[in-house]
Amino acid sequence: TNNNNNMALYSGVQSGSRAWLSPVLLLRIIEMISAVIVFGALSDSGTYEKNSVYNLKNAPLDFAIGVGAFAFAVACVFAFFFALDVITTGMLTRARRAILFSDAGLAGLIVLLWVVAFAWCTNEWRACTSCNSFPDKYKNAAQAAIAFSFFSVILWCASLFYAFRSLRDSTQRSSTKDDKQALEENPVAIPGFSEA
Repeated sequence: TNNNNNMALYSGVQSGSRAWLSPVLLLRIIEMISAVIVFGALSDSGTYEKNSVYNLKNAPLDFAIGVGAFAFAVACVFAFFFALDVITTGMLTRARRAILFSDAGLAGLIVLLWVVAFAWCTNEWRACTSCNSFPDKYKNAAQAAIAFSFFSVILWCASLFYAFRSLRDSTQRSSTKDDKQALEENPVAIPGFSEA
């Protein structure tokens, strides 16, 4: 069990059935749901009589839909990596650093995109005076997208934290392993170590 824990792609992930209750996987699932709500609501009810719910401007609407679709795809990919790593009990260990670097980089990018989407849509929604006459269905869609955009910022910040923590732990394990290997090959070569 300890070996499996050491080989897990993300830090703190336990082996066996408990791995499926990991915060990392739960985050991915919630991220996917949040993204679907944003681009689903706006795709279905983002325009009323061909007018965008965001101050009649299509740019913020299209941007929010695009960010939602992109975030959903990225969350699916890394949820797949997580599941594959659990099922194969650490098969992705060799690609650990590449996957974690990609995870951290994309999570950071998506955090930025969600912040822009939230700020842009919120600003246009507040500036839209004619939007008050829209049916409730369209107003609710616009407000739901704004709310879940903000929620998604928090979710992806958490994913960024887990990716960085796993990178740090992976680096520390690699360094410890290298030190032990060097000690076995030449104990005198490492200051602070002496032969038993």
